[in-house]
Amino acid sequence: MATAQVNAERVSQTIEVKARVLQGKAKTISFGMNGSGQIKQVESANIEAWSVRQKGGQRFLDLQLKNETKALTAKITTEAEHPSLLVEISVLHLTPAEAVGFDSRISLKYAPGILGRITKANGFSPLESAKGSDNLQSATGGELKIRLSRRSAPPA
Repeated sequence: MATAQVNAERVSQTIEVKARVLQGKAKTISFGMNGSGQIKQVESANIEAWSVRQKGGQRFLDLQLKNETKALTAKITTEAEHPSLLVEISVLHLTPAEAVGFDSRISLKYAPGILGRITKANGFSPLESAKGSDNLQSATGGELKIRLSRRSAPPA
């Protein structure tokens, strides 16, 4: 589950990852990365190291596991700055890479005064949303873009 806080300057995101090794021993678990932004931090008792690599035009987050890890829970923090409002942003999200049984949910929460509108959600399905947030689910990753603007004040 990912929660993205969207304000006038940046998109800050916390991604809670749960993964299991179903067969054999895994030394590294890799996720694809779509969208703009950077990984700022990865926290887990079962991760020895992490890195972002690029291959072809695709980015990957590689998590090097500690010995004999079969189940992984990690907290990943990302950040993407944007130059101004009235801009379309490609939201950073993880994709399955070579994982089997991938499921991802993201909640976009807009700061007061910020209006976000989803302009592209290829590979995503909408879930129930509330005022000031959008919730989506994906089994493939895909492409997620939002357009930001200032929310107009209601007439007096």
